[in-house]
Amino acid sequence: MRTEVLTPAAKTVEPSAAAKLRWTFAQILKEDLADRNMKQMDLARAAGFEPAQLCYWTGGVRLPSIENLCRIADVLGVTVDHLLGRGAPHE
Repeated sequence: MRTEVLTPAAKTVEPSAAAKLRWTFAQILKEDLADRNMKQMDLARAAGFEPAQLCYWTGGVRLPSIENLCRIADVLGVTVDHLLGRGAPHE
């Protein structure tokens, strides 16, 4: 996990809850794609969004909209809770 050094005394800033959620989502999405031998382009086509959006999501820069999150879950056959790190893939 990335932290930023604030002073020479080595004080660090913990990532925000939003940053942790973005990182968790990115890791789970990459793992789910790999488990299915699926490329980002395949997911984008199947879910109906631009492939460039996945760069932001898999890089932990942004989270998808609720609509796109639901589309991803449907295509991958998992729950939204799973994608957000809150539960099993198939509840």
